[in-house]
Amino acid sequence: MMNSGPGLSTTDIRGKPVRYSGVKFEGSPRVVFWNGFFEPFLAKAARESLQWTIDCCRERRLDAGEYLTETRDLLALLVERVYEYMARTDQLLRGEGFPNSVAPKNVSPKIEAMKGTLDDLVVALTHEGTPESPPPADIHLEQSQIKLLVDLVEASRRQPDASQSEFQALTAAQMYPAFHVRHPGLPPDYRATLADLQELEATELIRLRSNSKGDVLQFSVRPKGVRFYAEVKRQAGTPVERTESEIRRLIDQQAFQSRYSAAHQKWALAERLLWDADSQDQLTAIGHHCREAMQEFTSALLALHQVASANTNPANTVARLQTVFLVRVGGKTLPPFLDALVAYWGSLSDLVQRQEHGGQREGGPVIWQDARRVVFQTMVVMYEIDQALDRPEA
Repeated sequence: MMNSGPGLSTTDIRGKPVRYSGVKFEGSPRVVFWNGFFEPFLAKAARESLQWTIDCCRERRLDAGEYLTETRDLLALLVERVYEYMARTDQLLRGEGFPNSVAPKNVSPKIEAMKGTLDDLVVALTHEGTPESPPPADIHLEQSQIKLLVDLVEASRRQPDASQSEFQALTAAQMYPAFHVRHPGLPPDYRATLADLQELEATELIRLRSNSKGDVLQFSVRPKGVRFYAEVKRQAGTPVERTESEIRRLIDQQAFQSRYSAAHQKWALAERLLWDADSQDQLTAIGHHCREAMQEFTSALLALHQVASANTNPANTVARLQTVFLVRVGGKTLPPFLDALVAYWGSLSDLVQRQEHGGQREGGPVIWQDARRVVFQTMVVMYEIDQALDRPEA
């Protein structure tokens, strides 16, 4: 349907329209196809199926364990079939009718990741409620413990290799019971108390083990800890730093949203993915949504300021932004601050493009910290440009 007259028209898991017409299966359509469009539907179907199994067992006073295992195994088969079918569809579309002319996409990592989600759902529904629920009411952490968990999760996400998730803590005799915590994502002098680590273990947020002497600890964040982290971020309002929070408050105001509704929606979607528990699987999708936010923002600027741009391609955001500035200021050159904003926008556009393509062109993978950077900087630059155009003499 991609190249046909009617095109492709559907909605995502939240009911948001997704439409393509007269385009090939490359670039944005393929990014959407492979980065988070289908997974929410699979997770929803799995959660509902597992919950149905639990409810049926409760009604019949049966032990749900055996039946959940069978349900999970059947769902795993469904996951395999879905990804195999997606890979075949990907081949057909890229090969334009000749699927064997292009190499099939390796879907094994996605299958294994989704099977891991199934396992987490089984544990969550059996012991904790669904992963989308708030943290259990019986978890009461002190601020130092919450900060420690946040630091651990974000340290893990800063590593390009997700397998580098193990932390090591070494006690210093003169500082006991404080520990030096070693991990590539943490500062070299990072410390944590034994009491805080033991409390995170007691609430099943981390997995902790020690040597026979108890002076060396190995630990990692459990899936429940990642979900707790995501809920902490949602409840606190993210980003948590005061500067970020203030800018977020300003762009969330009705006036900004009414001027740049589509851009704000795209950016807000990227930010939600950033703080989700599965954000590691959404890094390229975050870049994609930020790129679309920038395109929508410049299109809104042209319409808002009634500027007829010589460049009608929405993807050429730098040229379109510069046109708006030149028309609003009047003249052939821009004041230094506006000129710097254009350069800032161009550099950010390069970062967003790198994020969307997973760093393939640069030869290095993107990590969670890269995604956080583009989400934050997209928010900041949209706000600054909006403010500058209200005061072009700046």
